[in-house]
Amino acid sequence: MLRPGGVVLASRAGGTRSEWQRAVRRHFYVEAGDPSWPPGIDTIELLDEEMRSRGCAVREVEDVVVESTATVSALLAALEKGIWSACWSIDESTRRRAVAATRDWARRELGDLDEPRPTSHHSDWRAYVLP
Repeated sequence: MLRPGGVVLASRAGGTRSEWQRAVRRHFYVEAGDPSWPPGIDTIELLDEEMRSRGCAVREVEDVVVESTATVSALLAALEKGIWSACWSIDESTRRRAVAATRDWARRELGDLDEPRPTSHHSDWRAYVLP
């Protein structure tokens, strides 16, 4: 609950800018049958529209960018666990099968799955000021 004039902070993860991560994720989702995305607001811009329609002022907050390294193996383990909302509609056995197929593909296409690779992740943030 917020009182009038309160501020809601929201982030819609912008995703990765690393080509290898996009390729691995895309291959996994194709192997999993390309399930539909979860229902709800899909972009920060749609949330902006909704909040404006409710009389809120919308302020952009500086994007958060995190540069790091990760491995293909770690990404596959996270996909198999189903930690991201895009995986929630995929049952465990399908996730396992899709990861196994993606692992085989990644070995052929990317080589060493435990090699640290550069990553870059960004998140779009907004502050919504209630009327």
